[in-house]
Amino acid sequence: MTREELLERYAAGERDFSGVDLSNLILDRACLQGCMFRNANLTQVSIIDGNLQDIDFSGATLRNANLTNAHLGNTIFQQSDLSGGIFVNAFFEKSLWEKAEVRESNLQGAQIIQSKLRRAILVGSVLSDVMISRSRLNQANFRSVNMQRAKIIDSDLSYIDFTEANLGESIWEDVITSHAIYSDTVMPQAIS
Repeated sequence: MTREELLERYAAGERDFSGVDLSNLILDRACLQGCMFRNANLTQVSIIDGNLQDIDFSGATLRNANLTNAHLGNTIFQQSDLSGGIFVNAFFEKSLWEKAEVRESNLQGAQIIQSKLRRAILVGSVLSDVMISRSRLNQANFRSVNMQRAKIIDSDLSYIDFTEANLGESIWEDVITSHAIYSDTVMPQAIS
C-alpha cells in the first residue's frame, strides 16, 4: 500500500488496516488515530511527530521503525516486534506492550506513563533519560539496557532481569523491585 492510498482510505473513514504491508513508508506528521494495524508489516516505516493514539498494533512488525516524537496514547503493542526501533522522545500513555519484542531499540527521552510492559523484551535497548511513571513492567527483560539518568516513579519492576544493565544516575521513587535480578549491574543513584 502506498502512503497516498493509506491516507486517502483513512480520510474516507477506514480504520482497519490489519495485515497490510506498509513497510518503508514515510508517514511523518500523519494522524492515524483510531486505526487497527493488527499483524501488519510496518518494517522501517517513519512516522516522526505522528498522532498514533488509540491504535492496535497487536502482532505487527515495526522493526527499525522511526516513531520519534510520536504521541502513542492508548496504543497496543501486544506481541509486536519493535526491535531496532527509534522512539526518541515518544510519549506512551496507557499503552500495552505485553510480550512485545523491543530489542536494541532507542527510547531515549521517552515518557512511559500508566503503561503495562509485562514480559516485554527490551534487551540491549537505550532508555537513558526516560521517564516511567505509574507503570507495570513486571517480568520484563531489561538485560544490557542503558537506563542512565532515567526517572522511575510509582512503578512495579518486580521480577525484571537487569543483568548487565546500566542504571547509573537514575532515580527511582516508590518503586517495587521484589525478585528483580541484578548481576553485573550498574545500580541507580537513589531508590526509595
